[in-house]
Amino acid sequence: MDGRRHDTRYRLSKPVEGTFICFQAIDVETRDEQELRVVSDTPLRRGERMRLELVAKEGRSIVSVRVADSVPTIVDGNVRYRVRLGIIG
Repeated sequence: MDGRRHDTRYRLSKPVEGTFICFQAIDVETRDEQELRVVSDTPLRRGERMRLELVAKEGRSIVSVRVADSVPTIVDGNVRYRVRLGIIG
């Protein structure tokens, strides 16, 4: 059957460089000047770079980070991921 799951849906003819915005809520456990430790619903790849928008009482800030470590854990009976993010830039 054509048009099913295994058929190609979209393919770029030329590689492109760009930005992908994905909104995901995370829980920040600790933060210092060098790293953040967070809990996420989805795993993150070691070495992956991203920018986080942090919202706190003091206001909003945007931080560039790189994933240093991502480990599955159980939180309130659900699988979550404890992630260590190194602050870059």
